[in-house]
Amino acid sequence: MFLEKWYGQEGLQQIRKKLATPPLHTSLRCNTLKTNTQALINKLNLQFEDHISNTGNKFESVPSLPDGIILKTNTQALINKLNLQFEDHISNTGNKFESVPSLPDGIILKTNKTPPPAPCYPGVVVDKCCGESVLRGAHVFIKGILGAANHLKLGDKVSVWADLQGVTLRGEAVNQINPQFVFVGNGITKAHRSLLITQSPGIGVEMTESLYTNPSLNNIFPDELFLQTIPSMLVGHIVGPQPGETILDMCAAPGGKTSHISALSNNACTIVATEKKQGKLSPFKKTLERLGVTCVTAFSYDANKLLADKVDLVGEMRKGVEPPFPAEYFDCILLDPPCSGLGNRPRLRDDMTLKNLLGFSEYQKRLFEVAFSLLKRGGRLVYSTCTINPLENEEIVSWALQKYSKELVLDSVPQFKDFAQPGLSNSSLDEASKAKVLRFDPSSTLDDIGFFIAKFQ
Repeated sequence: MFLEKWYGQEGLQQIRKKLATPPLHTSLRCNTLKTNTQALINKLNLQFEDHISNTGNKFESVPSLPDGIILKTNTQALINKLNLQFEDHISNTGNKFESVPSLPDGIILKTNKTPPPAPCYPGVVVDKCCGESVLRGAHVFIKGILGAANHLKLGDKVSVWADLQGVTLRGEAVNQINPQFVFVGNGITKAHRSLLITQSPGIGVEMTESLYTNPSLNNIFPDELFLQTIPSMLVGHIVGPQPGETILDMCAAPGGKTSHISALSNNACTIVATEKKQGKLSPFKKTLERLGVTCVTAFSYDANKLLADKVDLVGEMRKGVEPPFPAEYFDCILLDPPCSGLGNRPRLRDDMTLKNLLGFSEYQKRLFEVAFSLLKRGGRLVYSTCTINPLENEEIVSWALQKYSKELVLDSVPQFKDFAQPGLSNSSLDEASKAKVLRFDPSSTLDDIGFFIAKFQ
């Protein structure tokens, strides 16, 4: 296997086991534009009081992340509110919202392990993505349902199964469970079968017994918190926006990192956010509006074409900021490019081919070249991915340091070293550079997604 040469057989096996399961915590970021971390933690622990009582989980702050909360901003206010909002959940499970050390706007929902439920009810079959979401604490939305047992009524108890192969036809009667299906929990139907097999909006099954005790946070304090992994939260802090700076987020949807950078600057910087896919722009803008972000101008634009061939003097006189941009325009750039996503959890099935895997790094290099050209000399460039593929991580950094050896240096972020590991020992980075990058191994004690961050100056 391709990744075995980097991680070894045993190391890769450990990672694969972790990737098949969700982290045993839920992390979220306090939106410090609206509240503070401790208040949100209190609200969450109150909201999930029953969950906390039953499981021992609870919401807490994350050390070194002042806006981080984990179910184990000023972020603490949001944490208090979340604990209040989830009072029943906290009471039942023992989970609660807490802040994230070293992440002032990070919040994590710490989850206790409980005996898994048994599949003992009529079946509802969902698609792979829906099944993965259920493992992270979501309810089953009707759009994710492929098939269901006959004669189901509102309020029936059901067992939910994920069809990883996609063999179930939408609307199919499921009276025998395929042995390849994966059980993800039990729940109660919120509609009759005739509605469950449509693609209507809304919840089809409310999960009552899950393999993992993460509660659903859908629509909970939507303007005060944002569900976000700890590595993703670190990106905003590493960007470190300063008042008055002009910052580019090159591949910005769905908006978690963009809104975080805005909150860290208290809307005091100018952020240009671009997203190639037009369909992602509208929900992106709605997310920013919901979170109180006012310093972002968003465009549907191909990041590969952001660099202007020459300075458009007429364009320079236009009101506002629009792409393409002249060289050396931005004080700081975040490049979180499309990647193979091999670090995301849980992953119940992966159809990534070697050809596709190898293609990502070439595309990332092209985007990096554009980013470098748009960055002011002496500016900051933060590169991040949610993959464990070294060709998209350490080897991109190695390539960049060789290509721009006279213009870019790799900067260290010592305040966040406790969260991550150094670069892979068998990568082409030298020892000093390995020590400066942040590599997040899913099988590490952090128990989070696979991720990678590098900061250039």
